[in-house]
This record gives sequence, C-alpha cells and structure tokens, in this order.
Amino acid sequence: MEDINSLEAIWLGFIQGTTEFLPISSSAHLILNSWFLNGKPISLALNVSLHFGSLLAVLVFFFKDWLAIFTDSINYFQTGAKSFHSHVLLPALLIGTIPAGVIGLSAKSFIDEHLHQPIVTIFPLAIVGIAIWLIDKHSAQVRDMRQLNMKDAILVGLAQAVALIPGVSRSGSSIGAARLLGFKREDAARFSFLLGTPAILGATILESKDIIGELSANNAMFYGLISSFLVGIVSIKFLLAIFKRFGLLWCAAYRVALAVGIAIYLFI
Repeated sequence: MEDINSLEAIWLGFIQGTTEFLPISSSAHLILNSWFLNGKPISLALNVSLHFGSLLAVLVFFFKDWLAIFTDSINYFQTGAKSFHSHVLLPALLIGTIPAGVIGLSAKSFIDEHLHQPIVTIFPLAIVGIAIWLIDKHSAQVRDMRQLNMKDAILVGLAQAVALIPGVSRSGSSIGAARLLGFKREDAARFSFLLGTPAILGATILESKDIIGELSANNAMFYGLISSFLVGIVSIKFLLAIFKRFGLLWCAAYRVALAVGIAIYLFI
C-alpha cells in the first residue's frame, strides 16, 4: 500500500463520501486527489474500503427499505404473500447489478491499468455532465418506485455499468437513465443509491483479503472508511433535497469546470 497517513485517508474519505452520491464521479475525484497527494493512484484495497464506507451510508440511510426487503422476503417464504419489496424491488436490484458485475469482473485488469488516470476523466466528466442535465431537464416526472419493472432495472443497470469508466459517475449515469424512463427525481435518485449497494458489496467481498491485510499494516484506511460513511449520509440527504428542487444544472456546470481545470493542468 502506498504511504498514506490518517489525515490523507480522512480527506479521501470525505471526497468519496461526497462524490459517490453527488453525480460528479467519485472515481474521478479519488484519482485526482490521490495523484495530487502522492503522485500515484491509491491502492484498489483502499479504494474499495472507501466505497465500503459509502455502502454503510446507504444501508443506514435506507434502513427501512432494506428491512422491508428482508422481512417481506421472509414473509413470502413463510406465507406465500407477495409484496413490492420482495417481488419487484429485490429482483430489480439483483438484475440491475448484473451488467456492472459482469463487465467489472471481465475488464477489471484493463480498467485498473489503463483507465485510472486523470486524463481519462476529462471527456466523461464534461459530456456526461451535460447529458444528464439535459435528460433531467426534458424528461417527464410521471413514475414512482412502485411502477418499477425488470426492463427498467436492466436499462438502469446498463447505465450503471458505463460508470466503470472513471469520470462518468455511477449515480449520475443511473439517475440519468431512470429520469429518461420517466421516474420522478427523488425516486430516480433513491433507486440509484439502492442499486449501487450490491455492486459495492461485491467489490468489497472480492477485495476483503487485501483490505484486512492493509488494515493490519496501516490503520489510516480505517479512518478513511469512517469518514466516507459519515460524509456519505449527509451527502445522500443533501442530494435528495437539492435534486428534487433544482435539478442538475449545478452538477453539469461543476463537471464541465472540473474537466476544463484538469485539461489546463495537464496540457498548459
């Protein structure tokens, strides 16, 4: 693991907790900040541990949804009673996770070796930022979570898979896809956050051995995880409030400005 101290880990946790849920690309910000801190990418184990902090934030913030999924599923096996959470939302989350899971596993080495560079983030930051703003601006808000179906899950899941490219933004791509399908802003964001949970959990499990090993060697990673968790909860609440009222113009403006700033830094 690269030499990273507790303050740097807390800062990276703050960046992750903020940018994972705001549609401005957590991967791009982690890449940029890690390069500015020590001139090289952060380890995959640290990256995953920071994402695990975000996972805990989703589990806590949407505790009622996860509890309903669990209890309704148990109730179905006991009584045969179907519900939205057990027969619509749970299958949608599992199916929607498949594209990112398949592509992530098959292209993992290529992504790690070739895409985790500041220059890669420039065009995705700008183009996707403008795209999701326009989609949100011109899409109707006529559907809620209760109208979710498996076709929606597949399409949003495919959009989430595109976010394996640094700079795209997992929340941005999945929220944009849900808005294109006519979901209300709050429901689009809510489904996006829930959908990211299985993918982050899977990545954490795959890297659990390295995470445990690095935690024992340097407990700075633990501070980063806690920082990501606490900031993540605040970020979820903030996005749900501001997105519902103001849309994504602010997001597009920030992403374009960041892309221009990166380009100036790298080429001028």
